[in-house]
Amino acid sequence: MFKGKKLIATFGMVSIVAASMAIGAYAADDIKLIVNGKQAASKVEIIDGSSYVPLRAVAEMLGAEVKWDEGKREIVITGKAENAAQGSEYTAGPLLFHDVQVKKGALGWEVSTEIKNNGDKAIKMGTATAVFYDAEGKRLGTASLIISDLGLGETKTKEGYASEDLTGWKTIKFQVDSVLN
Repeated sequence: MFKGKKLIATFGMVSIVAASMAIGAYAADDIKLIVNGKQAASKVEIIDGSSYVPLRAVAEMLGAEVKWDEGKREIVITGKAENAAQGSEYTAGPLLFHDVQVKKGALGWEVSTEIKNNGDKAIKMGTATAVFYDAEGKRLGTASLIISDLGLGETKTKEGYASEDLTGWKTIKFQVDSVLN
């Protein structure tokens, strides 16, 4: 008789623990995951009141690459620059600006761009300014670029920095401030 009560008590305890775990973790089918305005196909899970989503699905929707390194047992996520205007080209004076990369760095905002001399003379020295605007057209800040020894038809990568907060920039306008041939 004692053995039977022990078995029933053990079964009851296991049932209570299993039920409490089931209540603490569940798939929330009524919660939608929206990333940059697009609904993800992934399900949201609620565990102890916190929402959990698949890392790969969210990272890839944000344009990042996700890799698993078995040797180090690491998930490696490589994202794009904070904002990238790849594929976009901007012309100012004799210069063509393309493959613009903008990211927040330790010293402020780092701006990198390819600059091509489309003019009719080589450029010994010059300066240009990238002006950043938000979606409403409000000026957020500027980055100055120094151009040196840029031959006819030649392309070089140039970098500049902005101390203003460029978070949320949507458009760029370039201007050539000075050119010495």
